[in-house]
Amino acid sequence: MYNAPPDKAWLQLALPPVEALEWMANLRRCAMAGVVVHDEDSTGRVTASRIEYSLGDHDRSVLFDALGTAARVYFAAGASAVVTGIHGPGTIAAGQYLDHALKDETSPWQMGLYAAHPMGTCRMDRSSTDSVVDADGRVWGWDNRHAADTRVFPTSLGVNPQVTTYAVGLTVGAAVADRAG
Repeated sequence: MYNAPPDKAWLQLALPPVEALEWMANLRRCAMAGVVVHDEDSTGRVTASRIEYSLGDHDRSVLFDALGTAARVYFAAGASAVVTGIHGPGTIAAGQYLDHALKDETSPWQMGLYAAHPMGTCRMDRSSTDSVVDADGRVWGWDNRHAADTRVFPTSLGVNPQVTTYAVGLTVGAAVADRAG
């Protein structure tokens, strides 16, 4: 489990301020690609006071391979430099050795990791010992409190959850309406 170093700010730029300003001045000639990793061996937990996340070795490898591939695609398309989103290496020029920025010992706190679609903080299941809500989205122990969004998923879907979220909302809404009579 990685925790933020106490002497580091929670939010850092991927580039030093001067270099970031240079990139911003040329923004019209910049492009961006995101890489997606579906938590195969990473773990996380959300509590009332803390968010914990541990990047697994397999997911780290997939992430670095994807970042390297995205950089090579941009260089093949004519890019003169790329920024990997990893704090420390800064800009990587075309022809520079990519693997120096993508090291196994890189801490997740050095990476620009984010969750685009957080899911699963109020798991839905058949038993109150294993979940927060029942199959109708009702919070265990409450008659009138429901959850009807991505928080009820047992885990991340690995894809954009828009359609699944609509389906959950409609299903939970129908159960609430049926109970209301």
